[in-house]
Parts: sequence; structure tokens; C-alpha cells
Amino acid sequence: MPVYLSAPVSPKRLGAPTARLGSASCLKANWHATSMILMKKIMLFGTFDILHPGHVYVLKQARRLGGHLTTVVARDATVLKIKKHCPRNPEKIRVKNLKDTGLVDKVILGNLGDKLIVVKKVKPDIIVLGYDQNNFVEELSKTFPQIKIVRLKSYYPKKYKSSLIGKNM
Repeated sequence: MPVYLSAPVSPKRLGAPTARLGSASCLKANWHATSMILMKKIMLFGTFDILHPGHVYVLKQARRLGGHLTTVVARDATVLKIKKHCPRNPEKIRVKNLKDTGLVDKVILGNLGDKLIVVKKVKPDIIVLGYDQNNFVEELSKTFPQIKIVRLKSYYPKKYKSSLIGKNM
């Protein structure tokens, strides 16, 4: 289901009739009907262990693809299983840090069992992947052929990558 946002957009700008509408209630109804803007739901996955400018870049690029950005943070156990090490920051801290950026509309933790259950619940229009994300990609494409999957370009990958930054801490 699409996400709608009531925004202060004039009916005239949207091409809606503005002259000879009749009563004030008709004008008000027309305003609300034409000011509902259809927005795409975007979903972004990641660990987001040590937030850095590369993450900010990815969040901003994902935001440009649509209106409502849901970010799914990998669970500690999932990070350990995939990356063979625990994240520096526990999952609750990583969720809080992402919320504190103000760049996302919603932050949720991934599911420990079925990794795709969050996609089934949120029903995004677009799934955004970082340049180095390879896990579950094939499964995403097969399970959700109707969802557009976008892979973003890197932002100085030799400088801004959590694994590199973590080594220098």
C-alpha cells in the first residue's frame, strides 16, 4: 500500500481547478484531495555499526528515491553469523544512532529467523542496497520480483567503511 503525505501544495500547482468551486467546504475538500501526494516506500538494510559519512551518503541517496524511508538494522546474531564477528555497538544502540540522524522515518530491527519477514510486513516499493551488500540479494529478487532493487554506488569505500574505521579505533 502506498504511503500518502498531506503536504502544503496548492491545488493550482497540482493542476486542480481553483475557480468557481462553489462553497468553502467544496474548496476545503478539493484542497485535501489534491494535496495528498503519493510517495514510494523505500527500505534500506544494513548493520550501521559505526555511523560514518558513507552511511549518511547512503541514507540521503535512499531518501531521494522516495518519500518514506524504513531502515532495517541487522541483529547482533545475524552480524556475527555473516561477518564472523560481533558488531562494536549493540543493536539497540545502532537503532538509536540511526534514529538520531533524523534521516530516516522508521528504524526497525531485522528478524532473527526469516530475514524477509520485514519486507512482507512493510511492503516497500523499492529496496536499496549498499555497494557491498551481497547477502540475501538473490533471495530478495526471487521472492519479491515486483519490488525494484537499487544498488547504490560507494562513497569513498577505501576511507568510509565500518570495518576499516573499526581497525583504526
